[in-house]
Amino acid sequence: LTELAQKCDKLHEIQNGHAKDKEKKHALRAKMDQTVKKLVPMLRRHVLRIGIAKGQHLNISNGGGSVATITNLFDYTTVENAHRQLEDCRDRIVQELTLRKLEANLRAEMPEKCVLKRRRFSNR
Repeated sequence: LTELAQKCDKLHEIQNGHAKDKEKKHALRAKMDQTVKKLVPMLRRHVLRIGIAKGQHLNISNGGGSVATITNLFDYTTVENAHRQLEDCRDRIVQELTLRKLEANLRAEMPEKCVLKRRRFSNR
């Protein structure tokens, strides 16, 4: 009987271990599901931004292959919003680059103006 009791104890420990493992797996799955729910919208936005290249128009009647694929995967308003966000970002980048070039040009001209002013004052 003692052998039978020992075997039953071992089986009970094994079953408890399996139950604990199952609980851990369910907890991990729930955590992964939450993570996926957070990542999917970001991934969708990324796919839209990468898929809409410069110069691609979203007019579905004239749409090319990649535009048709994107509009099949996403609704039209989502594609339009992503396209608008890309254009806004591009405009901000162009504006920043223009300002930086202007500042660089002004800095380059300043020493020349200073030299000219010194010459004017020294000639008086």
